[in-house]
Amino acid sequence: MNDWSRALPAIQYIFNTTRHRDIGYTSAELLFGPANNMRQFVTNQQATPALEAVGWWDLQLDIHRDILNKASELQRNVDDKRLASRAGVPTTYAINSYVVVEYPKTMGDGRGRPLNKLQTTRRGPMKVIGVDKDTYELLDLATRCVDTVHVARLFPFIYDPEEIDPENVAIRDQGEFIVEDIVDAIPYLRRKGRFR
Repeated sequence: MNDWSRALPAIQYIFNTTRHRDIGYTSAELLFGPANNMRQFVTNQQATPALEAVGWWDLQLDIHRDILNKASELQRNVDDKRLASRAGVPTTYAINSYVVVEYPKTMGDGRGRPLNKLQTTRRGPMKVIGVDKDTYELLDLATRCVDTVHVARLFPFIYDPEEIDPENVAIRDQGEFIVEDIVDAIPYLRRKGRFR
């Protein structure tokens, strides 16, 4: 395409109307509210009086159609790669089972990263305590907080229950440790502005 500036509105339209996976809203809905209908501009069939204007509009529709087809093809490729990467991974988890959670994707690199390099690539294990369609309520064993996570980010935590305690693994993943006992301590007492 030589006249790329005519394609920019169609590309901007795709960005504005694509629903964000994590928050469930489009950019247009966040900016203008849910009452705004961006789909009304897809095919506006108003008659144009001038013959040359009709040619311009037909070309614009062709450009828009090509861009939408390319965007659909790219999305299909992303979906196919995602499905291939999750081949053999369960899509349902029982209550009281343990899972590890993939970190959320960031805008730049396209993959989730832990908070620091010493942590594992997936967070957990976490205990499944509730399910609602394709979202799961998970109990963080280290912080005792409940997180709601989409099933696409979950993987089974496979372990031998006779040798491994999931709670100890989760605490270690957070860089914390359980203190068994305190063997010695020197109390610091403040007296007359001085430490003893």
